[in-house]
Amino acid sequence: MATFTLRAVIREQNGRTGVVLERWALRARDLGTAKIEADRGSRISGGIMPNGLEILDASGAVVARRSYVGKNVYAPWT
Repeated sequence: MATFTLRAVIREQNGRTGVVLERWALRARDLGTAKIEADRGSRISGGIMPNGLEILDASGAVVARRSYVGKNVYAPWT
């Protein structure tokens, strides 16, 4: 069974993850469902705003990422 984690991050100019702001466990069992679950959630609550979202697999590897520019603004997963 696959385990996925969503995290809100601040990425540096070179694209690397600089700061991890928050993490959330996802219930999804595959990457496609994890992306949908992440898109449906409204987890960003205020304070320091992330500029990126990342989905990690059970080993901690980033398997999908996208920019975050605010609620209800869609950016595709890469």
